[in-house]
Amino acid sequence: MKRLIIVLLALFVWHGMHVCAYDFIGVAKKTSSPILYYYYCNITSDENSEVPTCEITYSDKVEIDGVTVYNQKHEFGGPEYIPDKLIHEGIEYLVTGIGDHAFQDLPDDTPEGIALGHFTALGTSIKYIGKEAFKNWGSPYWLWILGADEIGEGAFENCSRLTFVEFPDKNAVKNKCHISSRAFHGCNQLYWFCVNAMPPSLFDIEKGAFDVVDGEIGCYLITIEDDELFSLYENEKVEPWTLFSGIFALEMRPSGPLGVETIYDDKDENERKYDLQGRPLQGDPDGIYIYKGKKYIDKH
Repeated sequence: MKRLIIVLLALFVWHGMHVCAYDFIGVAKKTSSPILYYYYCNITSDENSEVPTCEITYSDKVEIDGVTVYNQKHEFGGPEYIPDKLIHEGIEYLVTGIGDHAFQDLPDDTPEGIALGHFTALGTSIKYIGKEAFKNWGSPYWLWILGADEIGEGAFENCSRLTFVEFPDKNAVKNKCHISSRAFHGCNQLYWFCVNAMPPSLFDIEKGAFDVVDGEIGCYLITIEDDELFSLYENEKVEPWTLFSGIFALEMRPSGPLGVETIYDDKDENERKYDLQGRPLQGDPDGIYIYKGKKYIDKH
């Protein structure tokens, strides 16, 4: 009898270690493409909810040399987009979050661009990005965060190719965004942190969210071309705003082409554009330049 109990206990423990990490596999497609996109999902609403909701989650996890590794049996690769809605067995689920570890440890040979909630023309539905949701995934190099209220601890930790992070434009700014510690730790290629139209008051950033080397966060803070907004950031006296490598305004959002007006010799001095050494520029500036006393970036 004692032996039977031990065997049953062992079977129970084994079963517990192999519980499926997700509730269902959801499917979506872009209206302009026949390609189907698949996501591992957990249901976050109850059965009586008027609007069924879900979060994206990981496919599996395994212990390797005492370290938990995720998504080793991920069948669908990384997403090009993360949709607002997913379908499962005829039910439409609103995607409200990216769960803890959802894309952690994915291999790097997956699509590079991710747009949270930018799958359709609908407003973004994703309100949180969980703990270490993208940790150790080397593929993403740009990221549009269009409505999340919460970016979890270590959410993008060690995303070694992540270069550009963008927040909402004027028409989409609605929520305050909390960015947890280690959110961008190890993002050594991060070059642009584009707040777009969001003022400092709409950010709550924990200490240690960014790596600080020699007293500086090694990326540039980018705003839209708005004198009042630019001044708000320029006059900030608290971290992390004082630690960025510099602050620039963009004539257009950096995710699109940046057209720059040609400079002519007969322009008024206040209308001219200058390089960082104060020399007037001819033609289209490429890179960092000064216009009306402010620094701008144009990347062709």
